[in-house]
Amino acid sequence: MEKLNILTFPTHPRYDSLMDNVGHNFYRVPHWDAHDLFGHKEALEKFDGVEFDLIMSQNKEAHYPNAASLQRDLNIPIISLEHTLPRPEWQKNVLDHYEGKSGEMNVYISDFSARAWGV
Repeated sequence: MEKLNILTFPTHPRYDSLMDNVGHNFYRVPHWDAHDLFGHKEALEKFDGVEFDLIMSQNKEAHYPNAASLQRDLNIPIISLEHTLPRPEWQKNVLDHYEGKSGEMNVYISDFSARAWGV
């Protein structure tokens, strides 16, 4: 199997180190203000010449806005791997807002998590 070049974001050190064991190349870009129109270009400068296969977003609130910005520029798919739950204080309109933030493939860590997100 050919190794994929996966663009993602820092999550938790232990989680990130486990992801490094799946046999693909992970490139972690720092978060930037999603309203900064050029933030993603600066984040990618250190990976000049790498052809990315996909973007992995691991949090709808923290990662997805940056992932969507990268996707518009790179035209590659997003895999949404959701390992957090919606915040208990969120109202239905907030959950509805995040419902549209999905990738070409959406993965949840459990059936409980998928139901909490309304899937």
